[in-house]
Amino acid sequence: MLLKAGPPGGRPGPYGVPLFYTRVDLPAKTPLGRYRVSMYLVRDGMAVQRQQQTLVVQEVHLVHWLSHAADTYGWTFGALFTLAR
Repeated sequence: MLLKAGPPGGRPGPYGVPLFYTRVDLPAKTPLGRYRVSMYLVRDGMAVQRQQQTLVVQEVHLVHWLSHAADTYGWTFGALFTLAR
């Protein structure tokens, strides 16, 4: 995980600019749902700032469509993918 200071995105800190931001790569098998994430800014071994955010893990675009099609039209989906091979 890489923490970076300043903008982009994120809620403003006490001085009007975000304190930090990061990018986190999640495993493909992460369960879908809403997660509460707490972030702490630590200075000299003490937590000086805390932010909480909601992280939403969901399927998007093609993955969502394929998942929905497989669940809703199982036989049709299976037959089409078998014939497409």
